[in-house]
Amino acid sequence: MAKALVATVGLLPGLAAQAQTPYTGALLVARGMLTDPNFNQSVVLLIRHNDNGTVGVIINRPTWVEPGQVSPELEDVHGNSGRVFFGGPVAPTRLVVLVSEPLPDDVEDLRVLDGVHVSSSADFLLEGDVNIGDESYLRMYAGHAAWAPGQLAAEIAEGAWNVVPGSAEHVFSRDPLELWRDLGSPSSGLIATLAPDVP
Repeated sequence: MAKALVATVGLLPGLAAQAQTPYTGALLVARGMLTDPNFNQSVVLLIRHNDNGTVGVIINRPTWVEPGQVSPELEDVHGNSGRVFFGGPVAPTRLVVLVSEPLPDDVEDLRVLDGVHVSSSADFLLEGDVNIGDESYLRMYAGHAAWAPGQLAAEIAEGAWNVVPGSAEHVFSRDPLELWRDLGSPSSGLIATLAPDVP
């Protein structure tokens, strides 16, 4: 007999989150219950997760702010027509830079995942060798998000976030405003699974 499609409706958030563990390079996809305006319908790349806590940047919130408005020294650099993304509510006047490969010379970076590196210093942008308007290669974020040890795990257990694998394609998406929807906009708690054969 063909396998039956079994839908579980109204799944308890805690059960859905049990197997979800955050890690560096993962994406947090906000669920519908997360109404905080800083994070509602957000997708967050975790750039550090360890025993000391978690740091991430929201990757689907482009703004009309130009780099020079956040860091005046960037006003005259090559490709200054780029835009800054809202990275999170913590330290909103500090830039976090995500860059793809190959890396510019002398960039102080930390690898987050394949094809994505993070730098908390924008000094290398002043060299003039990098086009900061090339969003397929480099993105700038004003601010970041941060969680104390255990805080994010508790939010996941409550059903506020889904954890999914990250990729360079997600980070440098051509249409970041659609990223939340593309990743499933998981808000209903509806999970469909194939049941084993039944007599």
